[in-house]
Amino acid sequence: EQRVRMFFHCPYNRSAVTPGSRWVGGRATQLTFAAVSLDGGRTFRLESRTPVAPFYLRTFRMSGRQHYTSGLALVDMKMHGVLLQASDGFNFAPHRHATNVLPRMRHGFVLPKQSEQSALLLFTRVGDAPERILVATGGWPFVPEFPGSEHAITSNEVFHLDSLPKRVVIAGGGYIANEFAGIFNEFGSKVTIVNRGDAILRGYDEQIRDRLLQISMTKGIEFRFNAPFKSIEKQDDGSLMVHLENCDPIAADAVLVATGRVPNTKGLGLEAAGVELDKDGAVKVDDNNQSSVPSIYAVGDVTNRIQLTPVAIREGQAFADSVFGGKPTTVDYANVPSAVFSHPPIGAVGMTEAEARNKLGAVRIYTSDFRAMKNVLAGRNERALYKMVVNAATDQVVGLHMIGPDAPEILQAAAVAVKAGLTKADFDATVALHPSMAEELVLLK
Repeated sequence: EQRVRMFFHCPYNRSAVTPGSRWVGGRATQLTFAAVSLDGGRTFRLESRTPVAPFYLRTFRMSGRQHYTSGLALVDMKMHGVLLQASDGFNFAPHRHATNVLPRMRHGFVLPKQSEQSALLLFTRVGDAPERILVATGGWPFVPEFPGSEHAITSNEVFHLDSLPKRVVIAGGGYIANEFAGIFNEFGSKVTIVNRGDAILRGYDEQIRDRLLQISMTKGIEFRFNAPFKSIEKQDDGSLMVHLENCDPIAADAVLVATGRVPNTKGLGLEAAGVELDKDGAVKVDDNNQSSVPSIYAVGDVTNRIQLTPVAIREGQAFADSVFGGKPTTVDYANVPSAVFSHPPIGAVGMTEAEARNKLGAVRIYTSDFRAMKNVLAGRNERALYKMVVNAATDQVVGLHMIGPDAPEILQAAAVAVKAGLTKADFDATVALHPSMAEELVLLK
């Protein structure tokens, strides 16, 4: 038995909601609630003792003129309302301007027109299961278990620090670790990246990540490789002492754990519903984003395919087109561009040199190692590196990798050429745009 409590505020008319009913578009619909009571003022409390699946309910939070939602809303087309997501308890208090704001929110759901005499409370009757359920709960930072791990923060909490830590230890070697390392370093913090492996940014081209490592060390960022965490001890002065394997302890004012993200499926009851999950808790889906339960689909990081926001958006659009648009669509995961917003940033699309050699055999590699004009004028010695990987048999450009100022901006346009299968000759035939950093891509020799 699952207890679901819902709290909402009826700002204009106490009689708008009667026991065991709801208002939608000015008409009441019976619900199987065990109790409806008034908790002071004009706030009603409804309590259901009937088992309710967690995806039947959805939370709205509002405060004054600020209206926002949390999580993903699912639309019940038959009821023309919103399916709400269950939680232990939440406040629902629409401001009188809410009816003007909510319908314009970009969350893909529909709100029926409300009158000031009705409460803005929308949910389906118990037992009215939706035809389809889309799970898009994303990922969650993974924190390894070790003594003192509770003293560490993740990419969730790092944005809520009360003050800038003078010494920061970052666990991990991926894009989140390197991005925050660059941020804290630019703010003046002493930064140490601790990685249990022997390299940063696995999956990116080795030459590019080696360049980032070199630049980062030049800027004062320190690295500890092959150094798993043993423990974190909180000192009397509030600072932290980080104990590592194979390394001396490191004193820090903040420890950021950036050791990856895991699918956010814990507590959803998916396994009880028959949905098959992998060893990491990701929802297993086919090419149509359909799980082992035909009526349940999943998109985004919760499926643990490619953990990028644009990929999740593309998967969601494919689901909508296929299921509701009458246009069956699958996502092509080849040549998905990516970026690391480090200092300097990295952009990449297609195969790395190592991947191309393993898959294609004969390849041609073109590089440009230069100092961007903005660095020249600023008196900085930092150099950019652009790299092109070409299939020697076909002349097709199969990979582009770059590190330097505005690399992701340049890479987004260049990714179109790689996706389209253009050749090195096509790049050579394009006139350079001077002076620009991007011109290096058509001047590679």
